[in-house]
Amino acid sequence: MNYITKDNDKKNLLATCSLVITDYKMPQMSDLDFLNKIRERDTDYKIKMILISAFIKSDLNVDNILNSLKIDKIIEKPIHLQNLIAEVKKLV
Repeated sequence: MNYITKDNDKKNLLATCSLVITDYKMPQMSDLDFLNKIRERDTDYKIKMILISAFIKSDLNVDNILNSLKIDKIIEKPIHLQNLIAEVKKLV
């Protein structure tokens, strides 16, 4: 399994990545910027995306952005591990 951190080579990992799970509020870069950068390279939408957030319902402007980025699933916090596992299994 490959995973992306701030210290490794994101470009090479994205070439082999099939699923991205990210939080809505991240340090250093917003998740929407992060997901947009992925979609710039993944124009045929092969990489599945799960967005995790406690804030998604309170941010009404984000709906259009999420639709344009083709987010596959939004999971609200608190996260229930069994639900996350089930969603991952559906997508990969």
